[in-house]
Amino acid sequence: MPCESCKHDEATCSLDTSQGPPYRLCTVCLYKLVNYCLSPAEYFRLRKGRQNLQTTDGYEFYLGTDFYDPETGEALQPKCLEKFRFPKRR
Repeated sequence: MPCESCKHDEATCSLDTSQGPPYRLCTVCLYKLVNYCLSPAEYFRLRKGRQNLQTTDGYEFYLGTDFYDPETGEALQPKCLEKFRFPKRR
């Protein structure tokens, strides 16, 4: 099964969430998810797969508006190592 986030690597990890089915991710995307540093494309892929969940602000915790701009997908509080970060859009 491919990673739900990047779609290229095999999903070798699972992250349970109280707000829906577990995430199925590769190790790099799992790291990026829990450290709030997904690329905009990865963010939108995961969000699309969870758009019907009933949550406080309409987003699952790891994809919440405290961590990502819902319009651009930009990570607002990334905690990743530099090699996993993506440049901010201007």
